Amino acid sequence: MAKISFIIPVFNDSTGLEQYCKGIAQWFGKEAEVLIIDDGSAQATAAACDEIGQKYEIACVYHQENHGVSAARNRGIALAQGSFLVFLDGDDSIDAEKLYDSWQQMQRMDVDVWIFGMFFEYYRGGRMYRTDATKSSLPGLMDGREWPAHLDQLYRENMISPVWNKVHRTDIIRKHQLFFSEDLFIYEDLIFELQYLAYVSDLFVSDECIYHYRQAEDEGNASRRLKKVKHLSELIGRVYDAGLLLSEKKESASAKTQLAQLVSHLYLVLLREKISGSDKQEIQETVYDALMNGKRFINESCLSENEKSYLQLVLDQKVSRLIFLARKTKLRHAAAVRVKSMLRRIRGSIRTV
Repeated sequence: MAKISFIIPVFNDSTGLEQYCKGIAQWFGKEAEVLIIDDGSAQATAAACDEIGQKYEIACVYHQENHGVSAARNRGIALAQGSFLVFLDGDDSIDAEKLYDSWQQMQRMDVDVWIFGMFFEYYRGGRMYRTDATKSSLPGLMDGREWPAHLDQLYRENMISPVWNKVHRTDIIRKHQLFFSEDLFIYEDLIFELQYLAYVSDLFVSDECIYHYRQAEDEGNASRRLKKVKHLSELIGRVYDAGLLLSEKKESASAKTQLAQLVSHLYLVLLREKISGSDKQEIQETVYDALMNGKRFINESCLSENEKSYLQLVLDQKVSRLIFLARKTKLRHAAAVRVKSMLRRIRGSIRTV
């Protein structure tokens, strides 16, 4: 029986499967199982998954109709036989040797979750042009009284939201019936992790970067998903409820303060992003939703002066000003993209000389 389960949802992109299975087979051997959940992919990807399943003894392939990444992960949770769970994305990669060493340490230290750093790799035209290492400034072991006081900082350092930079314990997930929200298509991973952390005692934050996240070449994908969120206050409310569960389970005043900071910052970030990608009618609806339902999630004492100024524009319903700022942001982004493209061409010319 496998000791650790790797859950990989796949939808029309199987580029990472070979490297995943090769590395996991080499370092984990029969202690691991790789659950590949094909979420209704086209025939070519489905066939590629089956080929991997035949090639690697540790790989098991399951096909289902397209229900989204959350449904695929939930099926993986239900099927997993390992005592530990790792979630991976089908087009990314990991350093299997470092992950194996981390897992061994996790078992020796008997902690409830192991969190590690990541590389964000940016591609254009199929070629990687930038890599950013992301790791926490708070490495080490923290117990259940200590780490809740650092929740917002860990969130800002991108240690909380991703599901693929952690080793989880299956018994915690099963005992508390934790699953991904299948009706959400954005921030469902943050909600899952906040719910999981509610039942975590000791955790370890590693300063090693183990996961390689392939940043989509289509940089507008996240904005399009956010655009589908009709009422931003409802999404923030779901995040808040998950965080409230955590703070109540920890019976920690500092955890409640950290939750207020986390939710306030997240809401302001999403407000800016949603407004910057919306037309006038959509901006009016977002502003109205913030005024009527969203402002209760914001603690202004947690905000910077810049954030307070932007929030005031929203609460004062200064739609014309918000439209101007949104257009300004788009122009800056377009200019930045053009500059990056020009620099890549220049570097390419230099290399060919």
